[in-house]
Amino acid sequence: MEVYAAPSDNKPVADQKVLFQVGGMHSAHCAGVVQQTLKKLSGIAETRLDPHSGLAEIHYQASAIHPKQMADAIRNAGYNPELLESIQSARDLVLEEFAYWKGRTLVAWIFSLPLLLLGMGQNFKLPLPFWVERYDLLIQLVLLIPVLWMAQRFYIHGLKALFINRIPNMDSLVAVGTGAAVLYSLISTGLELLGLTRTGFEHVYYETAAVILAFIMLGKLLEAVAKGRASEAIKKLLRMQAKTAVVLRKGEWQ
Repeated sequence: MEVYAAPSDNKPVADQKVLFQVGGMHSAHCAGVVQQTLKKLSGIAETRLDPHSGLAEIHYQASAIHPKQMADAIRNAGYNPELLESIQSARDLVLEEFAYWKGRTLVAWIFSLPLLLLGMGQNFKLPLPFWVERYDLLIQLVLLIPVLWMAQRFYIHGLKALFINRIPNMDSLVAVGTGAAVLYSLISTGLELLGLTRTGFEHVYYETAAVILAFIMLGKLLEAVAKGRASEAIKKLLRMQAKTAVVLRKGEWQ
């Protein structure tokens, strides 16, 4: 397990530690953004970030900063921090995340597959009913809407991180990429319905956006499974740690 740790430059004396489950922290880049965000706060002694499990362990000086301030800073950076009481709490959140993506991934694929059939059917000369060919663009748009709704988290978090916090993340990339395909396709559909020339907008990419989102949601689902295993491994390690410790404070052992 790879852990990203960063002590502060002017390291304060840490007398407390807090554990967060950081939603959206999935990579080294995300961990770096959270790390840099926390370094700007006073009272932070050390941060230990694990993008594989989404856990952030923060050692801090209680008289200088409160966990709510840390959570607000992380949230403003475009992530979703949840204060945890224990590793078991982290595992519970991972199970919730698995349930969240399981339903949305299923719905996304239910609508993406027929959309893919419509979008690519002409390329393979698949026979389609005449009414499907007549209302092809509208049917594709209707099939896309549920997929976009299931993927709303990418657009809410990604666009917020890009335009409000100005710290783009992977959700921003998904939102901009698929959003551009949908916007282009909407313009093409509008021109077609109005009977105008579609010069420069001859194609639509509804199926492209839908399938990309469906695959990304499948990846999120598999990631939740991996996080659950990582949380269980961390829990087993914590059971092995010492219950008491001797520390040196002001020249005296306590």
